[in-house]
Amino acid sequence: MKIPERFVPATIATAIVAFLLSCGLTVAQQVSAASQEATPAIGELASELRQMRSELEQMRAENAQSRAEMQQLRQELTETRNLLSAVASGNAGAGAATSSPNPGVNPAQASAVPSSDLDARVQKLEESTQLLGSKINEQYQTKVETAGKYRARLSGIVLMNAFHNVGASDNLDLPDYAVSVT
Repeated sequence: MKIPERFVPATIATAIVAFLLSCGLTVAQQVSAASQEATPAIGELASELRQMRSELEQMRAENAQSRAEMQQLRQELTETRNLLSAVASGNAGAGAATSSPNPGVNPAQASAVPSSDLDARVQKLEESTQLLGSKINEQYQTKVETAGKYRARLSGIVLMNAFHNVGASDNLDLPDYAVSVT
């Protein structure tokens, strides 16, 4: 079929418009498909971002709490050092400073224990040593050992059970009835 020359530009224009419309629909479909695929990924990213923000806030709160605890511990340490220096200066004036058996410990701090406490502790240790010695002596008197080459010690309890039947029974171990002696 032959197209008249006067319709050629209109036919070409119609073909171009049809081509552009089909290309536009194809591109629109591709864009809508890509946006549908990207929507779940954006949702996941948004939820991860919210989760990370909440964790960051939690970490900031924990950090603030740790800082407050460190400040409190520093204050307690300063107070303890002040008390120790006051006790050490009181004992150093009395001439009670002795060398410390522990390396790295200030002799003034090591002698900070009053002598009355030290005497009480020594007395308690002597009492406990005497008590242990008496218990060992008691064990030595009651033990049973061999005089031979091998060591043996006996310990335990002797248990004795006895019974006496006057009458007769159907069974000695588990009696059901007893017959009296006439």
